[in-house]
Amino acid sequence: MSDQSQITIGLEIDSITTPYDLGNVADSAGYSFGLLQLLSRHFQQTHTSSIPTAFERTDLQLWNADHSGFIVGGISPWVDLDSTDAVQRKMGEALVKKQINWAAHLGLSSVIFTLPETSANLVNFARVLNHTLNMVSYTQILVRVNLSTQTPFDIWPSWNMVRTLCNHNSKLSVALVLGEDLPQDSSLISRWFAEPVKTIILPKTSFISNAKGFPVLPKRHQGVLRQFFEHNVQLAVSLSSPEDTHTQGGITAYQQYLRHLHKTRPQLDEAEQFASGYHDYLQAPLQPLMDNLESATYEVFEKDPIKYREYEKAVYQALNDRFPKDNATPA
Repeated sequence: MSDQSQITIGLEIDSITTPYDLGNVADSAGYSFGLLQLLSRHFQQTHTSSIPTAFERTDLQLWNADHSGFIVGGISPWVDLDSTDAVQRKMGEALVKKQINWAAHLGLSSVIFTLPETSANLVNFARVLNHTLNMVSYTQILVRVNLSTQTPFDIWPSWNMVRTLCNHNSKLSVALVLGEDLPQDSSLISRWFAEPVKTIILPKTSFISNAKGFPVLPKRHQGVLRQFFEHNVQLAVSLSSPEDTHTQGGITAYQQYLRHLHKTRPQLDEAEQFASGYHDYLQAPLQPLMDNLESATYEVFEKDPIKYREYEKAVYQALNDRFPKDNATPA
C-alpha cells in the first residue's frame, strides 16, 4: 500500500551521555530524535544528601540549547517523590523543580517522567506532576509507563490515578514501553488504546532475531503496534549501548524494520479515513434544521457509507411491515 503518513522514530542509548554523541549516532542511523536524561550519573553519586543551589557542568548531560529541538529530556527516574522519609521527599520535589526549570530554560519541547513501580500509591508524584504542568506553558509532559509482566502490579490504575489527579491535562501524555513479555490478558493491553499514548518505546529485549539475524518483533508485539499506528504515535528504540544490537543490521536495522512495519500496515477503509483524528473526541450533535451547515459538512454526511446502509435496512423493514409477503396480491 502507499504510505499514508510518515512515522517518527527516536533513539535512546543508556551509555551515551552527551547530546552531541547521541545526535551523531541517531542521525547517521536514520532516527529523528533522541531521549537523554538531563542529569548525569555523577550528580546521582555525589548529591545524596543535599541539592545544590545551581547545577554544575558535571551535573548535566544536557548543558546548552544546541540540541533542544532534537532531545526529549528525561527527569531523573531515581527520585522517590513518595518516599516515607519526609526529607528525601522534599529533596526529590526540589530536584524535579530544578530540572523542569532547566528544561524550560533550554526550550525543550518535551520532558519525560518515569511512573514509579515501587508503589501503587503515587499521590505526591501526581501532585508534583500537576504542579509541573502548571509551571510550563509550551512543554509537553510524558509519563513513561512500563507495560510488561515484569511489573510487580497492574500499572494502569496507577497511571489512571495520576492522570485523574492532574485533571486530565491535555499537556500530559504517555510514553508506553512495550516490554519483552506483554500481559497475557489482552484487556490489560487494549485499554491503553483509549489513553493519550504519544510515544511507544521498544527496548532491544522486545525484538527477536529472524533467520538472517536481523531484529524483528514477535507477532503479538506487531499486532499491538499496528493498532497504535491508528493513533499516530511516534516510536523510540531503547538500547543499553551502540554495540548492544542484534547480530545483523546494527542500530539502523531497528528503524528500518519499524518503518517497514508502518508502511505495510492495513489500509484504512473509507469510514475510518473520514474518522481519522476524531477517535478520542465526543462530537457535538449537528442541527441541520437549526443551523446553516457548511457544504463540506454535508459532503461528509453524504460520504458516510454506514448511514446509507442503515437507511437501506430501515426502508426494507418498513416495506415488509407495510406489505407483508403473505398478504401480497398479484398485480
